[in-house]
Amino acid sequence: MADKYLVPCTCGKSVSVTVHQAGSRVPCVCGTPVDVPPLRKLRTLERDEQIAEEATAAWTAQHSFAFGGTVLTLALLAVAGWMTATQPETPDFGKGYQQQLAARTDVMLEKGKPIDFWMNWLHSEPTLTEYGFDEISTAQEVSYQQQLDERLMHRNIVLGLAGVVVVLTVVGGTAWPKSTSSSASPN
Repeated sequence: MADKYLVPCTCGKSVSVTVHQAGSRVPCVCGTPVDVPPLRKLRTLERDEQIAEEATAAWTAQHSFAFGGTVLTLALLAVAGWMTATQPETPDFGKGYQQQLAARTDVMLEKGKPIDFWMNWLHSEPTLTEYGFDEISTAQEVSYQQQLDERLMHRNIVLGLAGVVVVLTVVGGTAWPKSTSSSASPN
């Protein structure tokens, strides 16, 4: 940051100017134009220490809180991304089983007697009424689906945690008390 100097005004206040403003005219807060001396004379004036303190104390606890929340959020999103990227592909459980089941059903339809169908209906009807038709699945398919559901649940928990961290970071960062050293008023 460029050095700043205090140029006195006729109203009794001082105007903070940079070395780049040497030899120019700047307005004071009272509205009076103040002539800024040339660079050689400007360097003999009092330095604006408040600006120097603000420059050195730029990193505050509020910044640390926001930085920590951002890092934690990015880490959680990276874990969720990794969980999605390494999710196993659905294996081919074999169309042979489904073909065998279809062939067995065809045989049963060809050789079955009406009373067999009626008895099957009486036995199956309460279950079908209550639960409906389910897709026929092998034990491997059920196991894979349970593992996949569990992995997706864990990923969604991680994403939810990332969302909570984002909200806490935003709320905590904006509600954090401002530093009292920067609230000092200029001359």
